[in-house]
Amino acid sequence: MSTSVFETQIRHDPYERHDDMQPVLDEDAVARITRYGETRTVEAGEILFEIGDSQTEFILVLSGLVAIEVDGCDGTTTVVEHGRGGFTGEIDMFSNRKAVVRSVCREAGEIAYLGRDAFRRMLARNADLSETIIRAFILRRTGLIYTEQGDTILLGEDDLGETLALRSFLSRNGHPHKFVDPSDEPDFARRVMETFSLSKEDLPAVIWRMTEVLKRPSPHDVADLLGLSQPSCPRDVYDVAVIGVGPAGLAAAVNAAAEGMTVIAIEGTAPGGQAGTSSKIENYPAFPTGISGQALSSRMLLQAQKFGTDIITPRTVKAIACGARPYTLTLDDDQELHAHAIVIASGARWRKLGLDGEDRLENAGLYYGATPVEAALCEREEVVIVGGGNSSGQAAIFLSRKAHRVHILVRTENLAVSMSDYLIQRIEEAENIELHFCTEVIAVEGERHLEAMTWRDNKTGEEVEKDIRHLFVMIGAVPNTEWLDDCVLRDPKGFVLTGSDLPAAALVAREWDVPRMPYTGETSRPGLFAVGDVRSGSVKRVASAVGEGAISAQFLYKVVHEDD
Repeated sequence: MSTSVFETQIRHDPYERHDDMQPVLDEDAVARITRYGETRTVEAGEILFEIGDSQTEFILVLSGLVAIEVDGCDGTTTVVEHGRGGFTGEIDMFSNRKAVVRSVCREAGEIAYLGRDAFRRMLARNADLSETIIRAFILRRTGLIYTEQGDTILLGEDDLGETLALRSFLSRNGHPHKFVDPSDEPDFARRVMETFSLSKEDLPAVIWRMTEVLKRPSPHDVADLLGLSQPSCPRDVYDVAVIGVGPAGLAAAVNAAAEGMTVIAIEGTAPGGQAGTSSKIENYPAFPTGISGQALSSRMLLQAQKFGTDIITPRTVKAIACGARPYTLTLDDDQELHAHAIVIASGARWRKLGLDGEDRLENAGLYYGATPVEAALCEREEVVIVGGGNSSGQAAIFLSRKAHRVHILVRTENLAVSMSDYLIQRIEEAENIELHFCTEVIAVEGERHLEAMTWRDNKTGEEVEKDIRHLFVMIGAVPNTEWLDDCVLRDPKGFVLTGSDLPAAALVAREWDVPRMPYTGETSRPGLFAVGDVRSGSVKRVASAVGEGAISAQFLYKVVHEDD
């Protein structure tokens, strides 16, 4: 079995917590849940839902026996059998994702079943049941990831940029899958390739349900296949549309949905934004030992979905019609969404080095984030990190546990102005981390994969060429605001102006048409807010981004009900 990248994140076997993963509800809980649904008899052999089904129901077993199964190359495996008080479901109950498991009746009996709306209503009104059920859902998904069980196989060479992009997409979106590099598991790979008539030129390939194959797909293709790219409950008009599902966007979605507003969130890559690629965030309140960006964003994502937020990925907004409300968003697949209020949380991306070959080598040795996916490729190798901020420091500490040596290249003369002190101390303490001040990369080499690079000491003029295959770039911040055109006012760097930073004269020129001044976080268009890294003057820290997103919810509620 190939090592799943998730095994670097899931440190303990979730199946050791069997009672939490597969709880048996007591009679009081069974009676309370049953009131929200309907009951019916089921026969042995009856399939209650199939792998690939959307909008599956929550099923509570009243009598008989219900099994959960997964399919794989070697046939069907039973994950668990539920008797009275047992229930089906995992975190896909909160989204439009297709089921990754099958539910089949083993012994005739009776079930209670709840549709999605009734299920959410039951959780909202029964806090104790909500805690038990959601904990079980999280552990069940974690278990599928840990054991590489599910509906998806990714077959490809791990040093190809296309393969890494798909691995990162599946991993960051928390989708259970088995990754197979033909060079690591030649017999298994040969069997799969023969079964589906695949050649080496068809790789990377995604096999879904052991029936459908995508050859050299994009993340968009995979998302469409898995049900990630369409809303689960489409509406003519949403109360709020959130653009970007990083910490700020997720906080806005959680709090807006918790206030009863209908919310849809659009994400271009995967939940978490830049913060989602952070190996550990140690200055976020309530986590004294730190938390990975992906773990934090996954929890926030589930919170948002629990309250009813619809999240679609990977989709980007290519245009906004902001002349009249409700506003209209046009996505990259040309579908249109309408909302009374918009939260711009599209964040910022790392600036590129501007070198020849940089685009060609992206995800093939040149990376813009250091997650366990990339770290697994750097085992016992020499790596370079460009940048002197906290993200660079966290990446250096994280990668130093696997890499032979980590070089940090910084254009300034010290780290104190850009990096937190606790990270500087750890870097100075690490024996395999080397700092290079006043230094920049001036060339990268390689066709299919990065093979070498050259850096220059700008103080001495000395140039160093090294055979290094892994380069992490974490410099600057370029706001993701091109799609806004002239809809809202921005500062000279492209970041969005909001609230008290908006010049009064500019508001008059823009024909601000409501009898009040802009709320905190509101742009030069009423009902359009900007939060997090995309906002001009933001602090560029996860905690502050979450705060901005949460604060926006109270003003969103006012805007949505402004004309009531």
